[in-house]
Amino acid sequence: MKDEWYSPGQIRYLRDDIIWMIAVVLPLDAGCWPPAPGNTINNPESQKTPSHAAPFENPCCVEAELLQRIKMTGEAGEALVDEVLAGIEHYQLLSRPAKRALNYISSGPKRRRTKDGRLITYAEWKRDRKKNRKYVKNL
Repeated sequence: MKDEWYSPGQIRYLRDDIIWMIAVVLPLDAGCWPPAPGNTINNPESQKTPSHAAPFENPCCVEAELLQRIKMTGEAGEALVDEVLAGIEHYQLLSRPAKRALNYISSGPKRRRTKDGRLITYAEWKRDRKKNRKYVKNL
């Protein structure tokens, strides 16, 4: 998993993206992003077009979004971070709370919302999942 590389623009907040960011990006200083394989930081050809944003702006935004999503899951999110930093990088090997937190966090580019636009909390999401599982079992 650490052999992969994503640019800040390629992050879609899917399971693999999130596990990679926790393992590779979170340990770095704020505003830093690991260089692409084969590119060095001082290589002028590594950036094709000039950006209108500061070089640290996109990495900071992506990292802040990840940290906010992890914070919303509470202790389960902390367990996810601890397990990934300890070297567990496959979904099947994570503990149950870490899997749940990862599933909640990996909602795609936008956070989970109700039809009226309100954010769905982690507790509401878990409750709804449990309710839906009971409904499916009764069929």
